[in-house]
Parts: sequence; C-alpha cells; structure tokens
Amino acid sequence: GVYAIGLFCPDCGSKNLIVHFEREIELILQQIDLAESVSESGNNELSYRLLGNAHEDVVTAFETYQKTFYKYKVSQMKPKEEAEKLLNKKAMGNSFQNIERSQKLYSILSLDPFSVLSSQEMDLLRFNIDKRHVIGHNLSISDDAYADSEDREKPGITVEILANETVEFSEIAKKLIVELERLM
Repeated sequence: GVYAIGLFCPDCGSKNLIVHFEREIELILQQIDLAESVSESGNNELSYRLLGNAHEDVVTAFETYQKTFYKYKVSQMKPKEEAEKLLNKKAMGNSFQNIERSQKLYSILSLDPFSVLSSQEMDLLRFNIDKRHVIGHNLSISDDAYADSEDREKPGITVEILANETVEFSEIAKKLIVELERLM
C-alpha cells in the first residue's frame, strides 16, 4: 500500500489524487464510528476527543492534498526560478488552512477550484476550518475570535463536535479534491 499521496498511478499513469484522499476519509469515518461506540459505552470524554481528532484530520488531509496539488501545478506551469519562489515555505506557509489565502495562491495559476462549492458549502467549510483551530490550539474552548465569528459559542465554552457535521465537512472537502484532480 501507499502511505502517502500519489498524484498518478505508478502502473498506468492515471490520475490518483482522489483515491488516496478517499482512503483518508475512510479512516476518518472509522474514527467517528469508534467515537460513537465509545460514547455508547459511557465514555463521553474519550468520544469527544476521538471526534475532535477526526475533525482535525479532515483539515489536515484537506490542507495536505491542496498543498501537494499546488506544488505539482506550480512546477508544471511556471518556470523553475519562479516556481522556487512560489513554493518556498514563507510564500506558502499554512495558506491551505484558509480559504481566502488558498484562493489567492490558486489565482496565481488562474485556477479557482472552490468554484465547485455552493455558498452554503463554502460557509460550512470556513466554519469547520475555524472550529479546527479552536479544537487543535485551544483544547476545544471557544476563544474571542471564534465566538465573534457568526455568534458562535461564547468564549470559554467548549465547542460542540458532532459526528454528522464532521462527515458533512469531509464530503465538502472531498468535492474540492475531486475538482483538483480534474484540474491536474
């Protein structure tokens, strides 16, 4: 098996990005199932943590697959010197954890993969990326920035992580990755 991202099949050369992303989603769905079974046995704290990890894994996969696609496209579309400038760590940073910064990088390549998402899907994507920041960097406790955004949980309140919302988040992320593969 491949424990990484394969842009193309080594045997036939066909596009392979979504194959690997779907495996990430399978593992995330297994985490969600595990969280639900742990909850049924009465361990709500562990269930919450497992759901939080599943949610964070969606963002991690989403970011990594976008970054891999972007690096490939830059190397294909730009002269070597320009590509090196666009691909340095400072130029990219963690831009693929932010929709607007992602769109800005894609615009350099005259691409807009987010165009396949509805405004409602974009809102849910943005909401879940924001939530991941709170889960991953603030022990799931709402901070001022998160609370101010769309009247969410007040500061100091633990954010709610729901299995069905994480599944929906993964489906939206997958829709964008399918578009990236199409653009390869």
